[in-house]
Amino acid sequence: MFDLISSSFNHLLNKAFGNKKVSEKNILEVIPEIRKSLIDADVALDVVEHIVSRIAYDCLGDNVLKSLNAKDIIIKSVYDILVDVLGGVNYDPLKSDLHLNKAPSVIMLVGLQGSGKTTSVAKLGYYLNKKKNKKILVASLDVYRPAAKDQLEKMSIKAGVHSLEIIDGESPEDTAKRAMKKALSYDVLILDTAGRLHVDQNLLDELKLIKKITSPSEILFVSDSMIGQEAIVVAKIFNENIGITGVIVTRADGDSRGGSIISMKYVTNCPIRFVGVGEKIEDFEYFYPDRYANRILGMGDIISAVEKAKEKIEEEEASEMIGRIQKGIFDFNDMLKYYGMINKFGGIGSIMQYMPMMGDIKNKLGNVDGSVIKNILLL
Repeated sequence: MFDLISSSFNHLLNKAFGNKKVSEKNILEVIPEIRKSLIDADVALDVVEHIVSRIAYDCLGDNVLKSLNAKDIIIKSVYDILVDVLGGVNYDPLKSDLHLNKAPSVIMLVGLQGSGKTTSVAKLGYYLNKKKNKKILVASLDVYRPAAKDQLEKMSIKAGVHSLEIIDGESPEDTAKRAMKKALSYDVLILDTAGRLHVDQNLLDELKLIKKITSPSEILFVSDSMIGQEAIVVAKIFNENIGITGVIVTRADGDSRGGSIISMKYVTNCPIRFVGVGEKIEDFEYFYPDRYANRILGMGDIISAVEKAKEKIEEEEASEMIGRIQKGIFDFNDMLKYYGMINKFGGIGSIMQYMPMMGDIKNKLGNVDGSVIKNILLL
């Protein structure tokens, strides 16, 4: 995630500045290169212009101390701007959480076909059940995609949540009404709505009717980060016609550019709520603007790494391992356990994406998790 833009920024700033002091000349020289890096990362053009104009304003005024290192000035400026564009310094997902004040609270997931809605329904259900202790019911309203309802039923079992019974031939509207009745004994109902390969009026009309029937507390647009700026265009259409309250970004772990994530909040004025970062049901995390700004600039995200480690690795197991290493006792069985802990975290590649300045090293190592680690475990 963000490998392209992170690598590009760091290479550009090191090459352009080194230890040079800030001056109008060297700032003006680097701004076109920053613009190019953002465009290459598939950031929306109006967002690109907003960022570079803010950099120029921040770095060329009389308030800038001329004794400071130019690279540090640019990094500080870009960081502040990215945090603002991604959601703002005051946005805290824990304090601005989903509105689930009534029972049942209804959450509609909308988006194009293939964007990852069904998987996101299961992941969100798992999250609300495990982290918020909510009793969850999920229901598929997709009568167009083959086996869509069967897929959600299977994924709900993995997530440990209940799914609405499937009735063949039932219309989306009737399924929504039946789901509302069933959900009276649940805290949250999550609806997996139908998608299309492209937005059309029939889809929008259907979603408007479902919204009227269910009166959802949240309507979350599911955005596939791999399709770039197209996701922004589609999000705007859904927002104008349906009214979305937030965004779930999927497949972020497979997107080296990250342009749609950087652009989404600024263009739609809707917060990114969650990000899907892997295939496992638990690979689903809150979106923190400041932490993602750090990742974009290659400065890592230690806080998220610690939080993930606490979830994945038993504290007693980790303490025992540290104790054995400190005593100089570390055999092959210990090494096997050690690599098992790494795999629980998602592998070395997953760990490195949270570490400062590790993007280039991660890229050079290639698929270290898929080859080296497996060979070591086999030995």
